[in-house]
Amino acid sequence: MAKSNSRKNAADLMQLDMQQTTRPARPVHQNIAKLARRSAKLALEKKAADIKIFDVSRLTSIADFFVICTGGVDSHVRAISEHIVDALKKEDVRPWHIEGRERNQWVLIDFVDVVVHVFQPETRDYYGLERLWGDAVIEEIRDEPQKAIERLQPKFHKNMNPSAESYLHGLLTELMQKRGWPIEPVSVGRPRQEGFGDYATPVAMGLAKTLKKAPRLIAEEIVNSLEYDRDVIEEIRIDGPGFINFRFGPGYWQNVLAEILQTRERYGRSTSGAGKNINMEFVSANPTGPLNIVSARAASIGDVLVNLFHAIGAEAKREFYINDAGQRVRMLGYSVSSRYMALFGVDEPFPEDGYHGEYIKDLAASIRDEFGDRFVPLALEARCDQLTKIALERMIRAQRETLEKFRVKFDLWFSEESLLAGNRQQEVLDRLAEKSLSYEKDGALWFRSSQFGDEQDRVLLKSDGEPTYFLGDIAYHTDKYRRGFDQLYDLWGPDHHSHVARMKAAMEALGYEKDSFQVRIIQQVNLLRGGEVVKMSKRAGNIIEMAELIDEVGADAARYFFLVRKLDTPMDFDIDLAKKQTDENPVYYVQYAHARVCNILAHAADKGISLAEHYDLSLLKTPEELAVLKKLAEFPEAVSKAAQFLEPNRITLFLQELAATFHHFYHDHRVVSEDAALTQARLRLVEGVRIVLANALSLLNITAPEKM
Repeated sequence: MAKSNSRKNAADLMQLDMQQTTRPARPVHQNIAKLARRSAKLALEKKAADIKIFDVSRLTSIADFFVICTGGVDSHVRAISEHIVDALKKEDVRPWHIEGRERNQWVLIDFVDVVVHVFQPETRDYYGLERLWGDAVIEEIRDEPQKAIERLQPKFHKNMNPSAESYLHGLLTELMQKRGWPIEPVSVGRPRQEGFGDYATPVAMGLAKTLKKAPRLIAEEIVNSLEYDRDVIEEIRIDGPGFINFRFGPGYWQNVLAEILQTRERYGRSTSGAGKNINMEFVSANPTGPLNIVSARAASIGDVLVNLFHAIGAEAKREFYINDAGQRVRMLGYSVSSRYMALFGVDEPFPEDGYHGEYIKDLAASIRDEFGDRFVPLALEARCDQLTKIALERMIRAQRETLEKFRVKFDLWFSEESLLAGNRQQEVLDRLAEKSLSYEKDGALWFRSSQFGDEQDRVLLKSDGEPTYFLGDIAYHTDKYRRGFDQLYDLWGPDHHSHVARMKAAMEALGYEKDSFQVRIIQQVNLLRGGEVVKMSKRAGNIIEMAELIDEVGADAARYFFLVRKLDTPMDFDIDLAKKQTDENPVYYVQYAHARVCNILAHAADKGISLAEHYDLSLLKTPEELAVLKKLAEFPEAVSKAAQFLEPNRITLFLQELAATFHHFYHDHRVVSEDAALTQARLRLVEGVRIVLANALSLLNITAPEKM
């Protein structure tokens, strides 16, 4: 096979100038896609267009790359790929550094070479494969892939990614394993005072009791034995009784910006949740009235949590459970019937437990306008049957419209009626009976929930044979597992707190993993206007409508305000503050930061300054510039922890801090100046801030305006 200039160009990629580590290379996804297409063409002798290749703008693990690039490759190559994928998943190896290779992005190219060219000996010199790996290694990968992967794994440095916390956690854990020390939970975080460094760990104090040594002696032993990249960590020192403090070098933070500029909208994403199939059920309000502000809070939190799950590589679905059966729905029909008959001068008693509010009168009026007096001659029960169906349909439609106005779209609206039709409740009863976990008492059927941590046993069937709400809820959640979900999250209102223990008991009794079903309680919201609590809605009687709030303050402000506090904390929603167009308003403050960076980039363009192909990020070294870089580096960890702990408020906090850090930098430094090289570097810093602000706001489903 004749060699071409393209081969020389590819080989040149291996001869990167190690002295210019901050100079950006071509976007990594362009090179990977290009080389992967060529490799696949050679391996399969088919056109590149026939190979299943996607835009690989950011790859957080080599496993991702193989899953994508082997979609159209033959079974032998796929088998090798799967060995690599499995090994990497087990070891949590991330492709940020390979021994002897300081430009981490090219690791992926090396693995493409190994997997594809291993079957094409005549093309092994195409990218210098023999020089990189050696013929024996190639043969071993082909003949004994699992053994080869196990031998090659030490070449990789684990947890070398833009998350400094993860990097330090990996270094410390690896050292403890080598020394045979008990693996204490390694805590890494920001020191209370910035002067102590970028990150600190109290791990030495956690080991003191077990090792029977003074924490400071253990800290000294850790520092003296720790193997780390000195281009990454600039200084390690011990302070106080044994805190180990780490200061990262400017090059580390500058390389974070280089990655942001390469990965762009993929920055902050990972595969830490890959393989999870999550069901997130939230809102699930009874379709007997308009959605209220607690539903609005649940809607914003549940929606963002699903976005966060997607950001860490998990499969996740939004689900709304429609309680369209039972006495409460029937009561809606009676309430509408009374108001409907009143429109024709007929005095029909209003039900004692009926639904009040203007929306019931509106429903009755809309039915009269469409159907006239069609239902007047009917007997009460027959009329109620008809009006319940019509009212229910209209209320569900109104709830959908309100949620979509709030930018929340559910993947599934699950009907309680469909659950009953599928005989799911009887299946639950049969399973519990088989396990001897149900019994009869006082004519009712009981579940032995006290055996699984509940304070007492619970009724499944009442003495008249009617199923309880509890039984229906058990059947509904078992149906979720039946549909293939392995992790269930429910967001419930504050009035459902007592229901949690019995539901967890039921799931455990039926054999599901204990932690695979989790509930979070969304706490109460107080609306404030003029410093006073808003007690009544204009139209809904005793509730405050979600739609009213969206109309008054807008979806952006409403979503952001609901996300600022932890979901299990009661909150005050200040309507006046949410409407302010000043820095006092937190969402305005963040959006203004995004608009400001867009304005800076536009200003540079107006002056004829375009983003040059070559630039030097090592010029970014003032305290204010480094502060921005350090804050940008925290974003992936903020996303990961927000998903892990179900705390979307971590993203709003990050946004506030990033906006403040950037505003401080901009106050002290000119971006566009007479210094052309510095201008280019600072324009890249501004662009990095814009990317991360936009990525974070996108997770919250809040707009990132370019002008304000």
